[in-house]
Amino acid sequence: MSRARRWFLPALITVLVLAVVSPPVASAAPVGLDGAHWIWFPEGDPRVSAPAADRYFRTSFTAPAGTVSEALLVVTGDDTVDVWLNGTPLAASPRRVDAWRQAIAVDLRSAVVPGVNTLAVAARNTSAGPAGLVGRLRVTTSAGTSELATGAGWRSSRTVPEGWEQPGFADSGWSAALDLGAYGVGPWGSGVAAPDLAAGSPLAVTGGTVEHRAEPLGIDAAKPRFGWRLVSSSPQQRQGSYQLVVSTGTQQVWDSGQVTAATQVDLRYGGPALAPLTRYTWRVRVWDTQGRASAWSPTYSFETAPGSWTAGFIGAADPDLSGASWIWYPEGDPVAGVPPQTRYFRRTVDLAARPSAATLVLTGDDTADVWVNGTQVSTSPRVTDSWKNAAVVDVSALLSAGANTIAVRADNTTQSPAGVVGKLVVQGGPAVVTDAGWRASQTGPSGWERPGFDDSA
Repeated sequence: MSRARRWFLPALITVLVLAVVSPPVASAAPVGLDGAHWIWFPEGDPRVSAPAADRYFRTSFTAPAGTVSEALLVVTGDDTVDVWLNGTPLAASPRRVDAWRQAIAVDLRSAVVPGVNTLAVAARNTSAGPAGLVGRLRVTTSAGTSELATGAGWRSSRTVPEGWEQPGFADSGWSAALDLGAYGVGPWGSGVAAPDLAAGSPLAVTGGTVEHRAEPLGIDAAKPRFGWRLVSSSPQQRQGSYQLVVSTGTQQVWDSGQVTAATQVDLRYGGPALAPLTRYTWRVRVWDTQGRASAWSPTYSFETAPGSWTAGFIGAADPDLSGASWIWYPEGDPVAGVPPQTRYFRRTVDLAARPSAATLVLTGDDTADVWVNGTQVSTSPRVTDSWKNAAVVDVSALLSAGANTIAVRADNTTQSPAGVVGKLVVQGGPAVVTDAGWRASQTGPSGWERPGFDDSA
């Protein structure tokens, strides 16, 4: 007999899916530049002219303990600035003529820590002419507020070694920054435009994954992990927070809210329990560290694996499938997904006498047709998710003393998880469940569903 006609013990399939909930995080409002002073490295009169060069600035501030509700730096530099907090690069101004005329807002929440924090800024004067840096930050926590503005207390340098932006760097040899005057002083005046938080972010989300796989099937993680990549139409752009939404069909299952995090991998699902063998869709958007929201990502999807269910998942009539295991022909990983195919299953049941009552409960993903002693007793509806409603059949009239045969033809209609689960309950006799005692085959030759068929090979 060819391998395709041989019968095997089926594979058993088990999975459990759980979830937890996380609270959303509120966004921050911008602060102004009033009270801040323009500063530069002490060389000549930077208000009139400074060399075309990079200059470097550092300061520290203390953030109150407690939950951070706001940590925002509004900053600009003639001509450009790059910002680090505690060694983490966070934002950069656009590389264009007169970019200093519009301040950028830098969301510091992803990098701020309770206690002492180190703020570092690299400012570039792109051509000989006036040069300056001005900024103001505010950190608000449940324990209080800390504010800081540019001024003579900042340290500055014309050159820097590796690691200059890190908290542990010793800047005692740096020069005190030169105070050029309060915001509003010439040549810049008070016309610096506030950050435009309504503008769209140059960041875009791509390459969404669940459990490190694209569009995966058979996800059995208790709390699936999401991930994505970012592309940007402008340089030096970074994620400051994100919002992730999971749905099934038209029903929203979970909305993370806006979560402050620069992380783009291994972000855990935090909604209610996911149903087995269900297709979910998800999408995400991010805010950059300047508080600008990206467009929503493309819609991605994943499908959960089969589970060990009771009546709460299968059918409205509360059929009893306790003790039964999901089974399939032993090939690949039926939990993760197998190609569209038909597989055949048989079980012989020995009864001491003809039962007065017997009920068979059975379903298959995607469909299952059932015979008892050669008589067809059930056919799954050919509709989406028909497996969610198990067939419940009174088979007492078809059973007899001696050997009895239950036969199932199951169809997996798409590349997806596949399985059969069932239970025969005989009054006064044994309960028979789907388990490793069933036989399975890739083909069903003539008579395969009848009691006399030889499935031993």
